[in-house]
Amino acid sequence: MNPPAHVLDAFGVHGNPVRMPSGQGITFRVGESVLKPSYNEVEAIWIIEILSGLEERGFRVPQYLTATDGDVLVDSWMAYEFLPGTMLEGHWAAKREALVLFHIALKGIPPPPFFANRDDPWALADFMAWGELPITCHERLKPAIGKLVHCLRPIRVTNQIIQGDPSNILFEEGLPPAIIDFCPYWRPSAFALAVLVVDALVWKNAEPPILQWFENIRDFDQLLVRAELRRLLELDGHYRQFGKDCLDEVDAHLTTVDFICSQVVS
Repeated sequence: MNPPAHVLDAFGVHGNPVRMPSGQGITFRVGESVLKPSYNEVEAIWIIEILSGLEERGFRVPQYLTATDGDVLVDSWMAYEFLPGTMLEGHWAAKREALVLFHIALKGIPPPPFFANRDDPWALADFMAWGELPITCHERLKPAIGKLVHCLRPIRVTNQIIQGDPSNILFEEGLPPAIIDFCPYWRPSAFALAVLVVDALVWKNAEPPILQWFENIRDFDQLLVRAELRRLLELDGHYRQFGKDCLDEVDAHLTTVDFICSQVVS
């Protein structure tokens, strides 16, 4: 559904909404602004407050618009500036640097109370991957998930607010990288880098040498195990909660599962 005309008017945005290719098909560009519906207003307001208060050093984040009545949401829609840039393949050193700087800026922000009550497929998969909920999954996923569970080892972690969907980085010549579609989680900052690597291996045709860009990160093998475990458990959650026919996507993960398990330090 396109953003309604009264929402555009409230934010002072004018033009024809154009659906953007990212954002699960629910994000629209209108001129130099972007509008997106929120299904959790408490979380949306928290995200807007966090990003609006960050000092941008070595990265960009979108600035949010305020409606004529002073609110940041209008009928559950939020609006923010359109950031120029393109998602590029590779550029691992630049992506790592941008994420490291972004997480330095986020350090010290406490987790909000609503984190513990999340019950969407992404959050439940994250809880299970980190041993905070028992792992349950469809039979179709059990062989791959079983391999990863067998590779789990205890690690010491220091959690903070992180970007849980770290592939969403835009590059524009002459500007710092832009972090978009902020999906906050309470995990070690290096976990975001592990998710970046896993997604690149599975979906971006990255090769194992990608790991050279992430050397010397403590327990990175275990972070990779948990990142891939989270992605597979998300498939189960989408199937259970939304009835999405996605279980066969596990096949695209099998080579990566085997590779990650081969990297685990005994």
